Amino acid sequence: MNSISENDILFISDLHLSEKRPELVEGFINFCNNKAIKANSLYILGDLFDAYLGDDDKNSTLQIVISELKKLNTNNVKVFFMRGNRDFLVDQEFSQLSNCEIILDPKILDFYEKKILLMHGDLLCTDDKAYMEFRKHIQSKKIKNEILSKPLSDRVKLSNSLRAKSKSANAKKSDDIMDVNQFSVIRTMKSHNVKILIHGHTHRPMVHEINEINGSRYVLGDWDKNGWYLKLNKMGLELCSFKII
Repeated sequence: MNSISENDILFISDLHLSEKRPELVEGFINFCNNKAIKANSLYILGDLFDAYLGDDDKNSTLQIVISELKKLNTNNVKVFFMRGNRDFLVDQEFSQLSNCEIILDPKILDFYEKKILLMHGDLLCTDDKAYMEFRKHIQSKKIKNEILSKPLSDRVKLSNSLRAKSKSANAKKSDDIMDVNQFSVIRTMKSHNVKILIHGHTHRPMVHEINEINGSRYVLGDWDKNGWYLKLNKMGLELCSFKII
């Protein structure tokens, strides 16, 4: 059921790759070499990295990712990258080194006369007012430039501090607040005139039927003990998982 062909389009998100989780990096390498390399294209919908601190951060995980994505490109697999909330600082140097194309959030994919909306997913979590305000602030051009102007060592400290604060804040929030808002989902899909939405971010892999618009929402899972991907071809969409640990 999970076999890959040259006509398949694959989607992944929320791998949170870092040197602290070598098993996830190894899982990504295996996924690229055994699955993605057989596909037509790969869409990465954000949070490929647990933290991306700028194109000048030449850590070993980044070098492995660049190498694997270049290999896919060499084998005629097109790779597209959408920034997430953990790797919003990814820029053109990464794109050039890895031979992937950066796409904006949201993005419409036209496939077999179907329009499919691609998002990272955090823009749909509108019940989490504090997060939405923080996102707007930290992803502004001014703040991004200020962050990137700091020495890498300072960016590492800032990243660790923000992650600790986020973990503490999230522990006090209900699960519903950190999930997508159904009204925002329907409004967004209507505004883009689509019946299919694919996103990650919430770490809640599932296929949701949206009866109000006769549509479907496909949620990608985060990588931990299992890896997750979504496969698209002319037969439809299939949410798949595989063992990492």
